[in-house]
Amino acid sequence: MGPLRGIAYGALPCNSLGCRKTGWINEDMMQEAYAKQWGAEGRDDLQTMVWLGANTVRLYHSLGLDVQHNHGGFLDRAEAVGLNVMPGYHTEAVHTKCARFDCFEAWKSATLEGFKYGFKQGGQWHPAISALILLNEPDFFGGYADCQPAGAWCRVKAVLSALDGVLAAEKEAGVDAGKVRLTVTWSFGMMESIDKKESGPGVFGFQDTVAGIADPSLAGYTPRSTPQELEHAFRTRWIHGVNTQAPWSFVKEVIGGNYASKFGSIPWFVGEYGANGQPEAIIQRDLEDMQQTAEKEDSVFWGAAFFQFQTAHFKGGAELNFGLFSLGSEKLWEISPPCDEEIQLQPERCPTTWPVYCLSDTLSWLPGTIGQRAQAVAAAWQGSMQKVQSGAGFCKGAQRRLASAAHEDGTRIACQIRASAGLRAVDVSRRLQDEAFSTSLDTSTKRILVNNSDAILGALLVENVRTASPNEWGEESAVPEDTAESIDERLKRWMPQIIAVALLAVACVLALWGFLAHRQRKAQARQNASAAEASERV
Repeated sequence: MGPLRGIAYGALPCNSLGCRKTGWINEDMMQEAYAKQWGAEGRDDLQTMVWLGANTVRLYHSLGLDVQHNHGGFLDRAEAVGLNVMPGYHTEAVHTKCARFDCFEAWKSATLEGFKYGFKQGGQWHPAISALILLNEPDFFGGYADCQPAGAWCRVKAVLSALDGVLAAEKEAGVDAGKVRLTVTWSFGMMESIDKKESGPGVFGFQDTVAGIADPSLAGYTPRSTPQELEHAFRTRWIHGVNTQAPWSFVKEVIGGNYASKFGSIPWFVGEYGANGQPEAIIQRDLEDMQQTAEKEDSVFWGAAFFQFQTAHFKGGAELNFGLFSLGSEKLWEISPPCDEEIQLQPERCPTTWPVYCLSDTLSWLPGTIGQRAQAVAAAWQGSMQKVQSGAGFCKGAQRRLASAAHEDGTRIACQIRASAGLRAVDVSRRLQDEAFSTSLDTSTKRILVNNSDAILGALLVENVRTASPNEWGEESAVPEDTAESIDERLKRWMPQIIAVALLAVACVLALWGFLAHRQRKAQARQNASAAEASERV
């Protein structure tokens, strides 16, 4: 499949207009109930990812939430558009289903259930599946109350037992592993590995896995599989994963710098590239360098999954810094997702329908180009924002922007000026092409849009100036050349009016679009404030 160009997919279909408390709605995005988001008959998020240039989608709660609904539709759609799928196990299940961090039975059961609901085709995993993410950031298990005595053993035992359970499920169901890889995505925190050999961000977890496979007793775990089976799965199927918000140059140095000397040929990837607070140009540069690094002949780096497809409006706070797309106010469809099991006992708290809103490629609350994350991804991965914006799920008419002349699809405004009697077309043309006129037009327009300056990206450019004599416009014949006034006198007399008309025509159009953009941002701010107030009341 080439270097991994993935997008994390997991935010609930909820925006600030109607969010409910986190945890009420089931977060298994692969189930059929969410087809209006990811499917061809709905917003078609999977196709949008491909248009951005992605080849992989990463998920978080696909197995382990006891969702007895079909997942095959998601996998079929991903395969149809050319996306690999990295389903994730519901890591929070460790709280309730893994006694003393032994997840063997829970992960085995979740895998067998998955086989019944679309994850299996014949005697193999569904062909769209490329990797299973067994746990997401299990390093935080050390802070759980039942991790006593506190230490690395809790997270390592959970990893080993989860792997053991998946292998047992495959064996029991007669499912061939095929190309499906196995991984755990660690945080970018600093802590000591279980054998005290590593303490760097991410690599502590890599070493945890290496040490645990070699000696499960370090974590107090007795595998059900044989040592040979565990070692074979690790050697042939394992990839190390790490989530990070740090700049790629730093990640590349601290992990990639001496990775091979520590972990040999076991591949690694970035499970979440957060790019928190990074402008468009930096995101594009980082993603391009990741691709170049992964494409090197001897590289064991696979690539990265961008965090994330949609802003998690329902979480608020720092989560609003992420997302390729925000949600607009236009409701496209309604869906009926199941509520989490504990909420089903209180039906009044479980909504019967849930809106699917349109997507916007601008995170308008972030300054400058920091909110232009989708554009950066498409540029780095040779995607097409034009296709994205023409898709069924894209907001139509919201947050319209004027692109700069430097962009291939820069906005163009046509303006026709009719000069009064006494001016020749050639004289008007010469003056319109003067640098002074362009500068005056640029300055005047930006002065009018001073409170809506983000409506213009880059500088304005006057181009394709064309003049014609009056009879070309179907009017009376041109003014005779031997008029009593000199050319300079005529230009001096009429040029202020010509410039005023041109500026007025262009500025009116820009002011209108600027006003609409400003009103959209104010509406978004009110929506965010309402959501914050609602969250406080809850």
